[in-house]
Amino acid sequence: MGLAGPGGGESYRGVSEFAALVTEVRGVPVVTVTGEIDLSSAPRLRTAIIEATPPADAPVRCVVVDLTRVEFIDSSGLGVLIGRYRELKAAGMELRIVLRDGGPAARIIRMTGLESTLDVYGTKEEAVAEGC
Repeated sequence: MGLAGPGGGESYRGVSEFAALVTEVRGVPVVTVTGEIDLSSAPRLRTAIIEATPPADAPVRCVVVDLTRVEFIDSSGLGVLIGRYRELKAAGMELRIVLRDGGPAARIIRMTGLESTLDVYGTKEEAVAEGC
């Protein structure tokens, strides 16, 4: 497990670099994302989620994506989340999103109405406690 994609560099807003660290919590793969998810980093987010996805014959049937430390997310990042959510659902798996209440990712996901579509949790612990 480790960082997804190349180091990146400064974003055009100069706020922070994107990073996606893949770990496991109680056997459940967790992609912890920091920085900004935009047009340049969205493909790396998709790669990280794909790499974290358990094989079809694995007992674990979900992937958790922790967005609590994301500082910005645009439509390309939302597109990755929606696309992987649909792909995993079609395969009988789940994509669980962790949001920090009032955080930038939470505001965008709520503003776009995606909170009612995606499986959203308040903490990583809640997301993995429900079992997969």
